[in-house]
Amino acid sequence: MILIERTIVFLFQFSVLLLVLYAVGNFQEFLDQSQTYLVRGLTVSTALGVVLSLYMTVYQLFAGFVVKGEAKVRVLLFMMLFLFNAAVLTALQFFSAWFHL
Repeated sequence: MILIERTIVFLFQFSVLLLVLYAVGNFQEFLDQSQTYLVRGLTVSTALGVVLSLYMTVYQLFAGFVVKGEAKVRVLLFMMLFLFNAAVLTALQFFSAWFHL
């Protein structure tokens, strides 16, 4: 479980880094070849983040019934990461359809 938690945190940090690189690269020219790779990488990392954070949210919910304590904090953390990844993934899919990427 620790490996999955660290993977989720890594994917979140990687997604934020790709978003920043995309925003900085947008000042040069809109969606050249390197920024298309950034969008694809961001799509993959957020999709993996959605799946893993949803899994950990459900796991922590069921583990929280057995073990009390910091389970509520972990559930909220993974739920927030799930919502962030889902929002970014939805926005990427919308803009990909809008701009025909």
